[in-house]
Amino acid sequence: PLGDGPNCFVLTLLSGTVLTFSPVSALRKNTKRATDPSIFGMRSFTDEDVDCLSRRRSLCHFAGDARYHWTHAIRPGLLLELQDESGQKRMRICDWWGTPEHLLERRDERISIVLS
Repeated sequence: PLGDGPNCFVLTLLSGTVLTFSPVSALRKNTKRATDPSIFGMRSFTDEDVDCLSRRRSLCHFAGDARYHWTHAIRPGLLLELQDESGQKRMRICDWWGTPEHLLERRDERISIVLS
């Protein structure tokens, strides 16, 4: 909530993630795209989004316009068949940043601590 304070910190533990920042004004222009997981899962919420790759055990800080004029969210992951170290293929959920070709495999558990 806006009343929490001017700074927001997200501490990512156990698994990395991709935080997607979207300008509120762009979300309001195309509410269907911003609320339909089948669209934003592959194209993001708006054309103005900025992805922030947050690796495991990292801290993301945002303030100012990023705090008050943009929202942040985690897109649904993509279910993909990946090959593990032993050569076995398995289905895994991956996050992407920038384009769906840049993948970050999700671990089975993720803990994020948000401080504001």
